[in-house]
Amino acid sequence: MRDFLILILFLQVLPSLGRTQEVVMQFDASDVVNFIVTDPKGRRTGVDPRHKAKPDDWLWLEEIPKANYAFMSVGNLDPNGPVEVFMEFVYHFNSPEGDGVYTVQVIGNNLSTFDLYVDASGRDTAKTQDAIFETRNIPIDKDSVITYLFTYHGAPGSPVSLVKVVSSNSLLQDVAAMRKLNWITSQATVDKYVSLYTTYGTQVGEKDFDGARVTLSTVITNLRADSAITVTADAYKSLRADADQLLNELRPVVVSLLEPCTALAGSSAFTLTVSGSNFVSGSTVYWNGSARTTAFVANTSLRATILASDVAKVDSPLVTVKNPDGSESNALRFTILKTVPMLLDDLRALLAQLSTRGEVGDGSFVKQLDKDLQQAKQEYEKRDSIGCAQQLESFQRDLKKEYLAKPKKNDKRFVTEDAYKLLYFNAQYVIERVITLPPRPYAPVLDQLAALRSQIRIDAQNGFLGGEILLKGLETMLDGGKQRLQRQDSVGTALYVLLFQQTVRQTYELTKSRPIGKIYVKAEGYISLYYRASYILEKLPQPLGQLMPKMGPELEQELQRYQRQVEQQR
Repeated sequence: MRDFLILILFLQVLPSLGRTQEVVMQFDASDVVNFIVTDPKGRRTGVDPRHKAKPDDWLWLEEIPKANYAFMSVGNLDPNGPVEVFMEFVYHFNSPEGDGVYTVQVIGNNLSTFDLYVDASGRDTAKTQDAIFETRNIPIDKDSVITYLFTYHGAPGSPVSLVKVVSSNSLLQDVAAMRKLNWITSQATVDKYVSLYTTYGTQVGEKDFDGARVTLSTVITNLRADSAITVTADAYKSLRADADQLLNELRPVVVSLLEPCTALAGSSAFTLTVSGSNFVSGSTVYWNGSARTTAFVANTSLRATILASDVAKVDSPLVTVKNPDGSESNALRFTILKTVPMLLDDLRALLAQLSTRGEVGDGSFVKQLDKDLQQAKQEYEKRDSIGCAQQLESFQRDLKKEYLAKPKKNDKRFVTEDAYKLLYFNAQYVIERVITLPPRPYAPVLDQLAALRSQIRIDAQNGFLGGEILLKGLETMLDGGKQRLQRQDSVGTALYVLLFQQTVRQTYELTKSRPIGKIYVKAEGYISLYYRASYILEKLPQPLGQLMPKMGPELEQELQRYQRQVEQQR
Protein backbone atom coordinates (compact mmCIF):
# COMPACT_ATOMS: atom_id res chain seq x y z
CA MET A 1 0.00 0.00 0.00
CA ARG A 2 1.42 3.41 -1.00
CA ASP A 3 2.18 6.10 1.54
CA PHE A 4 0.98 9.58 0.64
CA LEU A 5 2.15 12.96 1.87
CA ILE A 6 0.26 16.06 2.97
CA LEU A 7 2.61 19.02 3.19
CA ILE A 8 1.58 22.11 5.15
CA LEU A 9 4.25 24.70 4.52
CA PHE A 10 4.44 28.17 6.06
CA LEU A 11 6.86 30.55 4.32
CA GLN A 12 7.21 33.79 6.25
CA VAL A 13 7.94 36.80 4.03
CA LEU A 14 8.87 39.65 6.31
CA PRO A 15 8.23 43.24 5.28
CA SER A 16 10.99 45.73 5.85
CA LEU A 17 8.67 48.09 7.69
CA GLY A 18 5.56 47.76 9.85
CA ARG A 19 4.44 45.39 12.51
CA THR A 20 2.48 42.98 10.30
CA GLN A 21 4.26 40.23 8.41
CA GLU A 22 3.09 38.55 5.23
CA VAL A 23 2.59 34.81 5.54
CA VAL A 24 2.22 32.31 2.71
CA MET A 25 0.43 29.16 3.83
CA GLN A 26 0.78 26.19 1.53
CA PHE A 27 -0.81 22.74 1.88
CA ASP A 28 0.14 19.96 -0.55
CA ALA A 29 -1.56 16.54 -0.59
CA SER A 30 -1.35 13.58 -2.91
CA ASP A 31 -4.52 12.96 -4.89
CA VAL A 32 -5.36 9.97 -2.63
CA VAL A 33 -7.00 12.55 -0.32
CA ASN A 34 -8.62 15.96 -0.52
CA PHE A 35 -8.92 18.45 2.27
CA ILE A 36 -10.84 21.50 3.47
CA VAL A 37 -9.15 24.32 5.40
CA THR A 38 -11.24 26.48 7.77
CA ASP A 39 -9.59 29.71 8.91
CA PRO A 40 -10.02 31.33 12.38
CA LYS A 41 -12.98 33.35 11.06
CA GLY A 42 -14.87 30.24 9.97
CA ARG A 43 -14.28 30.67 6.22
CA ARG A 44 -13.56 27.52 4.20
CA THR A 45 -11.56 26.66 1.10
CA GLY A 46 -10.97 23.20 -0.36
CA VAL A 47 -12.82 20.24 -1.81
CA ASP A 48 -15.26 17.72 -0.34
CA PRO A 49 -15.35 14.68 -2.68
CA ARG A 50 -17.58 12.49 -0.52
CA HIS A 51 -20.23 10.42 -2.27
CA LYS A 52 -19.43 11.92 -5.67
CA ALA A 53 -17.73 9.90 -8.38
CA LYS A 54 -16.55 12.71 -10.68
CA PRO A 55 -14.43 15.74 -9.75
CA ASP A 56 -16.91 17.99 -11.52
CA ASP A 57 -19.52 16.88 -8.98
CA TRP A 58 -17.35 17.49 -5.91
CA LEU A 59 -18.18 20.35 -3.52
CA TRP A 60 -15.67 23.13 -4.17
CA LEU A 61 -15.37 25.82 -1.47
CA GLU A 62 -13.70 29.21 -2.09
CA GLU A 63 -14.60 31.36 0.92
CA ILE A 64 -11.15 32.46 2.18
CA PRO A 65 -9.92 35.64 0.43
CA LYS A 66 -6.52 35.37 -1.25
CA ALA A 67 -6.64 31.56 -0.99
CA ASN A 68 -6.59 29.05 -3.81
CA TYR A 69 -7.16 25.28 -4.00
CA ALA A 70 -6.40 23.38 -7.21
CA PHE A 71 -5.06 20.24 -8.90
CA MET A 72 -1.35 20.40 -9.53
CA SER A 73 1.02 18.09 -11.36
CA VAL A 74 4.78 17.71 -11.56
CA GLY A 75 6.12 16.14 -14.75
CA ASN A 76 9.37 14.32 -15.48
CA LEU A 77 12.11 15.17 -17.98
CA ASP A 78 11.79 11.59 -19.21
CA PRO A 79 8.63 11.47 -21.41
CA ASN A 80 8.02 7.98 -20.14
CA GLY A 81 8.62 8.92 -16.49
CA PRO A 82 5.91 9.23 -13.85
CA VAL A 83 3.82 12.35 -13.37
CA GLU A 84 2.92 13.24 -9.77
CA VAL A 85 -0.57 14.64 -9.28
CA PHE A 86 -1.47 16.38 -6.03
CA MET A 87 -3.83 18.90 -4.45
CA GLU A 88 -2.53 22.29 -3.39
CA PHE A 89 -3.91 25.01 -1.11
CA VAL A 90 -2.15 28.40 -1.01
CA TYR A 91 -3.17 31.29 1.22
CA HIS A 92 -1.65 34.77 1.66
CA PHE A 93 -2.39 36.71 4.85
CA ASN A 94 -0.78 39.08 7.37
CA SER A 95 0.30 38.08 10.85
CA PRO A 96 -0.94 38.71 13.51
CA GLU A 97 -4.31 39.44 11.84
CA GLY A 98 -4.48 35.93 10.40
CA ASP A 99 -3.14 34.15 13.49
CA GLY A 100 -5.29 31.59 15.26
CA VAL A 101 -6.54 28.02 14.92
CA TYR A 102 -6.91 26.53 11.43
CA THR A 103 -9.01 23.37 11.03
CA VAL A 104 -7.79 20.88 8.42
CA GLN A 105 -10.28 18.16 7.42
CA VAL A 106 -8.51 15.41 5.49
CA ILE A 107 -10.97 13.36 3.38
CA GLY A 108 -10.05 9.96 1.95
CA ASN A 109 -10.56 9.27 -1.76
CA ASN A 110 -9.89 5.55 -1.16
CA LEU A 111 -8.38 3.20 1.44
CA SER A 112 -4.76 4.14 2.04
CA THR A 113 -2.31 5.80 4.43
CA PHE A 114 -0.85 9.29 4.36
CA ASP A 115 1.81 11.40 6.07
CA LEU A 116 1.20 14.87 7.43
CA TYR A 117 4.01 17.44 7.62
CA VAL A 118 3.83 21.01 8.94
CA ASP A 119 6.64 23.51 8.51
CA ALA A 120 6.36 27.06 9.86
CA SER A 121 9.52 29.09 9.30
CA GLY A 122 10.53 32.74 9.18
CA ARG A 123 13.25 34.62 7.37
CA ASP A 124 14.14 36.64 10.48
CA THR A 125 14.23 34.35 13.52
CA ALA A 126 14.25 37.39 15.83
CA LYS A 127 10.78 38.30 14.60
CA THR A 128 9.23 34.97 13.70
CA GLN A 129 9.49 31.48 15.11
CA ASP A 130 10.20 28.20 13.37
CA ALA A 131 8.06 25.13 14.03
CA ILE A 132 8.03 21.68 12.43
CA PHE A 133 5.44 18.97 13.03
CA GLU A 134 5.28 15.59 11.33
CA THR A 135 2.93 12.64 11.68
CA ARG A 136 3.35 9.58 9.48
CA ASN A 137 1.51 6.54 8.20
CA ILE A 138 -2.05 7.57 9.11
CA PRO A 139 -4.73 5.10 7.92
CA ILE A 140 -7.78 6.49 6.13
CA ASP A 141 -10.70 4.93 4.25
CA LYS A 142 -12.78 6.25 1.37
CA ASP A 143 -15.02 9.15 2.45
CA SER A 144 -13.60 9.07 5.99
CA VAL A 145 -12.59 12.38 7.61
CA ILE A 146 -9.63 12.95 9.92
CA THR A 147 -9.49 16.42 11.47
CA TYR A 148 -6.44 18.34 12.69
CA LEU A 149 -6.20 21.68 14.47
CA PHE A 150 -3.20 23.77 13.53
CA THR A 151 -2.58 26.68 15.93
CA TYR A 152 -0.40 29.38 14.43
CA HIS A 153 0.93 32.62 15.96
CA GLY A 154 3.73 34.55 14.28
CA ALA A 155 5.27 36.16 17.38
CA PRO A 156 8.30 34.29 18.81
CA GLY A 157 7.39 32.26 21.87
CA SER A 158 3.70 32.14 21.03
CA PRO A 159 2.05 28.70 20.87
CA VAL A 160 2.21 26.75 17.61
CA SER A 161 0.80 23.23 17.61
CA LEU A 162 -0.72 20.48 15.49
CA VAL A 163 -3.32 18.34 17.25
CA LYS A 164 -5.46 15.51 15.91
CA VAL A 165 -9.12 15.72 16.92
CA VAL A 166 -9.90 12.40 18.60
CA SER A 167 -13.37 11.15 19.60
CA SER A 168 -15.20 7.84 19.97
CA ASN A 169 -16.41 8.17 16.36
CA SER A 170 -12.91 8.81 15.01
CA LEU A 171 -11.59 5.82 16.98
CA LEU A 172 -14.29 3.53 15.55
CA GLN A 173 -13.43 4.84 12.06
CA ASP A 174 -9.71 4.19 12.61
CA VAL A 175 -10.26 0.63 13.88
CA ALA A 176 -12.37 -0.19 10.80
CA ALA A 177 -9.66 1.12 8.45
CA MET A 178 -6.95 -0.77 10.37
CA ARG A 179 -8.89 -4.01 9.96
CA LYS A 180 -9.12 -3.48 6.18
CA LEU A 181 -5.37 -2.72 6.06
CA ASN A 182 -4.74 -5.85 8.16
CA TRP A 183 -3.15 -3.77 10.91
CA ILE A 184 -5.54 -5.61 13.25
CA THR A 185 -5.52 -9.25 12.22
CA SER A 186 -8.47 -10.57 14.23
CA GLN A 187 -12.11 -9.58 13.93
CA ALA A 188 -12.63 -10.56 17.57
CA THR A 189 -10.00 -7.98 18.54
CA VAL A 190 -11.75 -5.35 16.42
CA ASP A 191 -15.08 -6.17 18.10
CA LYS A 192 -13.49 -5.78 21.55
CA TYR A 193 -12.18 -2.29 20.78
CA VAL A 194 -15.46 -1.28 19.10
CA SER A 195 -17.23 -2.21 22.35
CA LEU A 196 -14.74 -0.25 24.49
CA TYR A 197 -14.85 2.87 22.29
CA THR A 198 -18.66 2.79 22.16
CA THR A 199 -18.76 2.59 25.97
CA TYR A 200 -16.34 5.50 26.18
CA GLY A 201 -18.50 7.62 23.87
CA THR A 202 -21.62 6.91 25.94
CA GLN A 203 -19.83 7.82 29.17
CA VAL A 204 -18.57 11.14 27.76
CA GLY A 205 -22.05 11.95 26.47
CA GLU A 206 -23.44 11.34 29.96
CA LYS A 207 -20.57 13.36 31.49
CA ASP A 208 -19.36 10.29 33.38
CA PHE A 209 -15.73 11.37 33.09
CA ASP A 210 -14.48 9.08 35.84
CA GLY A 211 -15.98 6.11 34.00
CA ALA A 212 -14.52 7.33 30.71
CA ARG A 213 -11.05 7.46 32.27
CA VAL A 214 -11.42 3.87 33.50
CA THR A 215 -12.51 2.73 30.01
CA LEU A 216 -9.52 4.38 28.35
CA SER A 217 -7.18 2.79 30.90
CA THR A 218 -8.74 -0.56 29.95
CA VAL A 219 -8.07 0.21 26.27
CA ILE A 220 -4.38 0.84 27.03
CA THR A 221 -4.12 -2.38 29.06
CA ASN A 222 -5.64 -4.39 26.20
CA LEU A 223 -3.40 -2.72 23.61
CA ARG A 224 -0.34 -3.81 25.60
CA ALA A 225 -1.64 -7.39 25.73
CA ASP A 226 -2.64 -7.50 22.04
CA SER A 227 0.47 -5.84 20.61
CA ALA A 228 2.59 -8.15 18.46
CA ILE A 229 -0.24 -10.74 18.50
CA THR A 230 -3.35 -9.34 16.79
CA VAL A 231 -2.40 -5.62 16.82
CA THR A 232 0.56 -4.56 14.67
CA ALA A 233 3.15 -2.03 15.77
CA ASP A 234 1.59 0.64 13.50
CA ALA A 235 -1.89 0.05 14.95
CA TYR A 236 -0.57 0.03 18.53
CA LYS A 237 1.31 3.31 18.04
CA SER A 238 -1.71 5.08 16.54
CA LEU A 239 -4.36 3.78 18.98
CA ARG A 240 -2.12 4.26 22.03
CA ALA A 241 -1.39 7.89 21.07
CA ASP A 242 -5.12 8.56 20.68
CA ALA A 243 -5.93 6.96 24.07
CA ASP A 244 -3.18 8.95 25.81
CA GLN A 245 -4.45 12.19 24.24
CA LEU A 246 -8.02 11.52 25.39
CA LEU A 247 -6.87 10.66 28.90
CA ASN A 248 -4.98 13.95 29.04
CA GLU A 249 -8.05 15.86 27.84
CA LEU A 250 -10.20 14.12 30.48
CA ARG A 251 -8.08 15.34 33.35
CA PRO A 252 -10.12 17.77 35.46
CA VAL A 253 -9.96 21.28 34.03
CA VAL A 254 -8.71 23.63 36.75
CA VAL A 255 -8.76 27.43 36.99
CA SER A 256 -6.05 28.70 39.34
CA LEU A 257 -5.52 32.41 38.53
CA LEU A 258 -7.33 35.37 37.00
CA GLU A 259 -5.36 38.35 35.69
CA PRO A 260 -6.63 40.88 36.49
CA CYS A 261 -8.78 39.64 39.35
CA THR A 262 -10.48 42.98 40.05
CA ALA A 263 -11.88 45.90 38.08
CA LEU A 264 -13.57 49.18 38.94
CA ALA A 265 -17.27 49.53 38.26
CA GLY A 266 -17.80 51.30 34.96
CA SER A 267 -14.52 50.13 33.44
CA SER A 268 -14.19 49.58 29.71
CA ALA A 269 -13.92 46.17 28.05
CA PHE A 270 -10.70 44.27 28.71
CA THR A 271 -8.94 40.96 28.12
CA LEU A 272 -9.01 38.50 31.02
CA THR A 273 -6.17 35.98 31.18
CA VAL A 274 -7.27 32.72 32.79
CA SER A 275 -4.48 30.43 33.99
CA GLY A 276 -4.94 26.82 35.03
CA SER A 277 -4.49 23.34 33.61
CA ASN A 278 -5.95 20.93 31.07
CA PHE A 279 -7.36 23.57 28.74
CA VAL A 280 -7.83 22.48 25.13
CA SER A 281 -8.55 24.17 21.83
CA GLY A 282 -12.24 24.96 22.12
CA SER A 283 -12.18 25.65 25.86
CA THR A 284 -14.56 28.50 26.69
CA VAL A 285 -14.46 31.00 29.54
CA TYR A 286 -17.80 31.59 31.25
CA TRP A 287 -18.63 34.82 33.11
CA ASN A 288 -21.40 34.20 35.62
CA GLY A 289 -22.60 31.31 33.46
CA SER A 290 -22.45 33.18 30.12
CA ALA A 291 -19.89 32.24 27.48
CA ARG A 292 -17.35 34.85 26.46
CA THR A 293 -15.22 35.00 23.31
CA THR A 294 -12.17 32.90 24.19
CA ALA A 295 -8.75 32.48 22.59
CA PHE A 296 -6.78 29.32 23.33
CA VAL A 297 -3.18 30.23 24.15
CA ALA A 298 -1.88 26.99 25.67
CA ASN A 299 -3.17 24.12 27.80
CA THR A 300 -2.43 26.34 30.81
CA SER A 301 -3.71 29.68 29.51
CA LEU A 302 -6.81 31.22 27.89
CA ARG A 303 -7.69 34.81 27.00
CA ALA A 304 -11.30 35.97 27.19
CA THR A 305 -12.91 39.23 26.09
CA ILE A 306 -14.84 40.75 29.00
CA LEU A 307 -17.45 43.30 27.95
CA ALA A 308 -17.94 46.77 29.46
CA SER A 309 -21.46 45.68 30.41
CA ASP A 310 -19.94 42.84 32.48
CA VAL A 311 -18.27 45.35 34.83
CA ALA A 312 -20.84 48.14 34.71
CA LYS A 313 -21.81 47.79 38.37
CA VAL A 314 -20.43 46.46 41.64
CA ASP A 315 -20.63 42.66 41.67
CA SER A 316 -18.67 39.44 42.32
CA PRO A 317 -19.15 37.29 39.19
CA LEU A 318 -17.88 33.72 39.00
CA VAL A 319 -15.42 32.71 36.27
CA THR A 320 -15.31 29.11 35.04
CA VAL A 321 -13.99 27.22 32.02
CA LYS A 322 -15.80 24.53 30.04
CA ASN A 323 -14.05 22.12 27.70
CA PRO A 324 -15.69 20.86 24.48
CA ASP A 325 -16.40 17.48 26.12
CA GLY A 326 -18.63 19.23 28.66
CA SER A 327 -16.26 19.08 31.63
CA GLU A 328 -16.32 22.23 33.74
CA SER A 329 -13.71 23.75 36.02
CA ASN A 330 -13.89 25.07 39.53
CA ALA A 331 -15.04 28.69 39.87
CA LEU A 332 -12.93 31.71 40.83
CA ARG A 333 -14.58 34.93 41.91
CA PHE A 334 -13.83 38.19 40.10
CA THR A 335 -14.39 41.36 42.14
CA ILE A 336 -15.90 44.53 40.68
CA LEU A 337 -15.01 47.33 43.10
CA LYS A 338 -16.65 50.65 43.80
CA THR A 339 -14.68 53.59 42.46
CA VAL A 340 -13.16 56.08 44.89
CA PRO A 341 -15.78 58.75 44.01
CA MET A 342 -18.49 56.17 44.78
CA LEU A 343 -16.89 55.43 48.15
CA LEU A 344 -16.64 59.13 48.98
CA ASP A 345 -20.31 59.62 48.09
CA ASP A 346 -21.16 56.68 50.36
CA LEU A 347 -19.12 58.25 53.17
CA ARG A 348 -20.96 61.58 52.77
CA ALA A 349 -24.29 59.75 52.87
CA LEU A 350 -23.19 57.92 56.04
CA LEU A 351 -22.19 61.23 57.65
CA ALA A 352 -25.61 62.73 56.84
CA GLN A 353 -27.35 59.65 58.22
CA LEU A 354 -25.39 59.76 61.48
CA SER A 355 -26.08 63.49 61.83
CA THR A 356 -29.81 62.89 61.41
CA ARG A 357 -29.66 60.18 64.09
CA GLY A 358 -28.00 62.63 66.49
CA GLU A 359 -24.62 60.91 66.63
CA VAL A 360 -22.61 63.79 65.11
CA GLY A 361 -23.24 67.48 65.90
CA ASP A 362 -23.55 70.38 65.50
CA GLY A 363 -24.63 71.52 62.02
CA SER A 364 -21.54 73.63 61.33
CA PHE A 365 -19.26 70.78 62.35
CA VAL A 366 -21.10 68.36 60.05
CA LYS A 367 -20.75 70.89 57.20
CA GLN A 368 -17.01 71.13 57.88
CA LEU A 369 -16.65 67.34 57.73
CA ASP A 370 -18.75 67.18 54.55
CA LYS A 371 -16.58 69.88 52.99
CA ASP A 372 -13.47 67.75 53.70
CA LEU A 373 -15.08 64.87 51.80
CA GLN A 374 -16.14 67.06 48.88
CA GLN A 375 -12.62 68.46 48.58
CA ALA A 376 -11.18 64.93 48.73
CA LYS A 377 -13.40 63.96 45.79
CA GLN A 378 -12.36 67.07 43.85
CA GLU A 379 -8.68 66.29 44.41
CA TYR A 380 -9.18 62.71 43.25
CA GLU A 381 -11.03 63.80 40.12
CA LYS A 382 -8.04 66.05 39.37
CA ARG A 383 -5.96 62.82 39.59
CA ASP A 384 -4.20 64.07 42.71
CA SER A 385 -4.30 60.95 44.86
CA ILE A 386 -2.01 62.44 47.49
CA GLY A 387 -4.19 65.56 47.81
CA CYS A 388 -7.25 63.33 48.16
CA ALA A 389 -5.57 61.30 50.91
CA GLN A 390 -4.54 64.48 52.71
CA GLN A 391 -8.13 65.76 52.73
CA LEU A 392 -9.32 62.42 54.14
CA GLU A 393 -6.63 62.57 56.81
CA SER A 394 -7.89 66.05 57.70
CA PHE A 395 -11.40 64.58 57.97
CA GLN A 396 -10.04 61.89 60.31
CA ARG A 397 -8.17 64.43 62.48
CA ASP A 398 -11.30 66.57 62.91
CA LEU A 399 -13.31 63.50 63.89
CA LYS A 400 -10.71 62.28 66.35
CA LYS A 401 -10.24 65.71 67.92
CA GLU A 402 -13.96 66.09 68.74
CA TYR A 403 -14.31 62.46 69.81
CA LEU A 404 -11.47 62.78 72.34
CA ALA A 405 -12.28 66.35 73.45
CA LYS A 406 -13.81 66.95 76.85
CA PRO A 407 -17.30 68.49 76.76
CA LYS A 408 -17.23 72.29 76.93
CA LYS A 409 -19.93 74.67 77.94
CA ASN A 410 -21.94 75.97 74.97
CA ASP A 411 -19.97 73.69 72.60
CA LYS A 412 -22.44 71.59 70.63
CA ARG A 413 -19.79 69.68 68.69
CA PHE A 414 -19.62 65.98 69.47
CA VAL A 415 -19.00 62.56 67.92
CA THR A 416 -20.33 59.37 69.52
CA GLU A 417 -18.11 56.31 69.76
CA ASP A 418 -20.13 54.37 67.16
CA ALA A 419 -20.11 57.30 64.73
CA TYR A 420 -16.38 57.80 65.23
CA LYS A 421 -15.60 54.15 64.42
CA LEU A 422 -17.88 54.07 61.38
CA LEU A 423 -16.60 57.30 59.84
CA TYR A 424 -12.92 57.04 60.79
CA PHE A 425 -12.36 53.48 59.55
CA ASN A 426 -14.42 53.90 56.40
CA ALA A 427 -12.26 56.94 55.62
CA GLN A 428 -9.17 54.82 56.26
CA TYR A 429 -10.40 52.23 53.76
CA VAL A 430 -10.77 54.95 51.12
CA ILE A 431 -7.26 56.23 51.89
CA GLU A 432 -5.86 52.74 51.35
CA ARG A 433 -7.73 52.53 48.05
CA VAL A 434 -6.42 55.92 46.97
CA ILE A 435 -2.81 55.20 47.93
CA THR A 436 -2.72 51.96 45.97
CA LEU A 437 0.00 49.36 45.87
CA PRO A 438 2.33 49.92 42.94
CA PRO A 439 1.49 48.23 39.67
CA ARG A 440 3.74 45.48 38.39
CA PRO A 441 6.35 47.70 36.67
CA TYR A 442 7.07 49.31 40.07
CA ALA A 443 7.44 46.05 42.01
CA PRO A 444 11.09 45.37 40.98
CA VAL A 445 12.03 48.92 42.04
CA LEU A 446 10.53 48.32 45.48
CA ASP A 447 12.63 45.16 45.77
CA GLN A 448 15.76 47.09 44.78
CA LEU A 449 15.03 49.81 47.34
CA ALA A 450 14.69 47.18 50.07
CA ALA A 451 17.94 45.53 48.98
CA LEU A 452 19.76 48.89 48.98
CA ARG A 453 18.48 49.66 52.46
CA SER A 454 19.87 46.32 53.73
CA GLN A 455 23.17 47.00 51.97
CA ILE A 456 23.71 50.13 54.12
CA ARG A 457 24.08 48.05 57.29
CA ILE A 458 26.09 45.33 55.51
CA ASP A 459 28.62 47.91 54.30
CA ALA A 460 28.70 49.49 57.78
CA GLN A 461 29.52 46.11 59.35
CA ASN A 462 32.34 45.73 56.83
CA GLY A 463 33.73 49.14 57.85
CA PHE A 464 32.97 50.82 54.51
CA LEU A 465 30.96 53.64 56.13
CA GLY A 466 30.06 54.74 59.63
CA GLY A 467 28.23 57.17 61.88
CA GLU A 468 24.75 56.37 63.14
CA ILE A 469 23.46 59.77 62.01
CA LEU A 470 24.60 59.00 58.46
CA LEU A 471 23.22 55.44 58.49
CA LYS A 472 19.81 56.47 59.80
CA GLY A 473 19.70 59.41 57.41
CA LEU A 474 20.36 57.16 54.40
CA GLU A 475 17.73 54.67 55.58
CA THR A 476 15.20 57.48 56.04
CA MET A 477 15.81 58.68 52.49
CA LEU A 478 15.13 55.21 51.06
CA ASP A 479 12.03 54.84 53.23
CA GLY A 480 10.81 58.13 51.78
CA GLY A 481 11.47 56.85 48.26
CA LYS A 482 9.51 53.69 49.03
CA GLN A 483 6.52 55.65 50.33
CA ARG A 484 6.52 57.87 47.26
CA LEU A 485 6.72 54.86 44.95
CA GLN A 486 3.78 53.23 46.71
CA ARG A 487 1.85 56.38 45.82
CA GLN A 488 3.07 56.01 42.21
CA ASP A 489 5.04 59.25 42.55
CA SER A 490 8.11 58.78 40.32
CA VAL A 491 9.33 62.33 40.90
CA GLY A 492 9.25 61.95 44.67
CA THR A 493 11.00 58.59 44.50
CA ALA A 494 13.72 59.97 42.24
CA LEU A 495 14.19 62.96 44.60
CA TYR A 496 14.87 60.69 47.58
CA VAL A 497 17.18 58.35 45.62
CA LEU A 498 19.14 61.27 44.14
CA LEU A 499 19.43 62.79 47.61
CA PHE A 500 20.72 59.41 48.82
CA GLN A 501 23.32 59.38 46.02
CA GLN A 502 24.47 62.94 46.63
CA THR A 503 24.72 62.36 50.37
CA VAL A 504 26.90 59.29 49.83
CA ARG A 505 29.08 61.14 47.29
CA GLN A 506 29.51 64.33 49.35
CA THR A 507 30.26 62.40 52.54
CA TYR A 508 32.85 60.37 50.64
CA GLU A 509 34.46 63.58 49.30
CA LEU A 510 34.43 65.26 52.74
CA THR A 511 35.87 62.26 54.61
CA LYS A 512 38.55 61.07 52.17
CA SER A 513 41.32 62.35 54.39
CA ARG A 514 39.76 61.90 57.83
CA PRO A 515 36.37 61.09 59.40
CA ILE A 516 34.09 63.88 60.63
CA GLY A 517 33.46 62.66 64.13
CA LYS A 518 32.27 59.11 63.55
CA ILE A 519 30.90 59.87 60.08
CA TYR A 520 32.80 58.54 57.06
CA VAL A 521 32.34 56.81 53.69
CA LYS A 522 35.22 54.85 52.20
CA ALA A 523 35.70 54.19 48.49
CA GLU A 524 34.24 50.68 48.83
CA GLY A 525 31.08 52.05 50.45
CA TYR A 526 30.77 54.82 47.89
CA ILE A 527 30.96 52.38 44.96
CA SER A 528 28.62 49.88 46.60
CA LEU A 529 25.83 52.33 47.42
CA TYR A 530 26.12 54.99 44.73
CA TYR A 531 25.92 52.62 41.76
CA ARG A 532 23.18 50.51 43.26
CA ALA A 533 21.16 53.73 43.56
CA SER A 534 21.96 54.55 39.90
CA TYR A 535 20.49 51.20 38.91
CA ILE A 536 17.25 52.05 40.76
CA LEU A 537 16.99 55.42 39.00
CA GLU A 538 17.31 53.68 35.63
CA LYS A 539 14.39 51.38 36.51
CA LEU A 540 11.93 54.17 37.34
CA PRO A 541 9.02 54.34 34.84
CA GLN A 542 9.64 58.00 33.99
CA PRO A 543 13.03 58.79 32.36
CA LEU A 544 15.42 60.56 34.71
CA GLY A 545 15.97 63.35 32.20
CA GLN A 546 12.30 64.30 32.52
CA LEU A 547 12.45 64.15 36.31
CA MET A 548 15.51 66.31 36.89
CA PRO A 549 14.00 69.74 36.04
CA LYS A 550 11.16 69.09 38.49
CA MET A 551 13.37 68.42 41.50
CA GLY A 552 16.43 70.64 41.25
CA PRO A 553 15.52 73.27 43.92
CA GLU A 554 14.18 70.69 46.40
CA LEU A 555 17.27 68.53 46.05
CA GLU A 556 19.58 71.51 46.50
CA GLN A 557 17.77 72.54 49.69
CA GLU A 558 18.03 69.05 51.15
CA LEU A 559 21.74 68.84 50.37
CA GLN A 560 22.40 72.20 52.01
CA ARG A 561 20.55 71.03 55.13
CA TYR A 562 22.69 67.88 55.24
CA GLN A 563 25.89 69.90 54.83
CA ARG A 564 24.92 72.02 57.82
CA GLN A 565 24.47 68.86 59.91
CA VAL A 566 27.91 67.61 58.84
CA GLU A 567 29.47 70.96 59.74
CA GLN A 568 27.99 70.64 63.21
CA GLN A 569 29.74 67.27 63.55
CA ARG A 570 33.05 68.95 62.77
